[in-house]
Amino acid sequence: MSVESLKRVISKKLIFDVPSLYFLLNTACRMEFGKDFLDTLFSSPQSIYSILKRLYGDTAAKLLFRTYILEPAIQELNEAEREKIIYLLNQGMYLEAFEVLTGLLEREGCGGR
Repeated sequence: MSVESLKRVISKKLIFDVPSLYFLLNTACRMEFGKDFLDTLFSSPQSIYSILKRLYGDTAAKLLFRTYILEPAIQELNEAEREKIIYLLNQGMYLEAFEVLTGLLEREGCGGR
C-alpha cells in the first residue's frame, strides 16, 4: 500500500460518512498549517488529533481518530500488520498506531502490498 492509496482510503471514508468533518479538518489544517488535512495527517498526526480534541473533547477525538483514520487504513494491511496496530488501538495508543502504520509504508518504500 502506498501513502497515496492510504490517503484515498481515509478521505473516501470521511467524505462518505461525515463530509462535514472532512471539510472542517481541511479548513482547520489550511488555516493553521497551510496544507490540507491529508498532508497534515501524514506529516503531523498529533496536529490532527489536537484539532479533534480541541473541537470535540478527548473521548470523541479518540473515537473519531480511530474510526475515520485508523480503522479504514488497517483494513488494507495483512493480518500480522493489522494485529500489531489493533493491539495499540486496544491500549488507547492511537498516535503510536498511526506511526506504526506510516512506518510500514516507509518500509515498503511506498510500494503496494
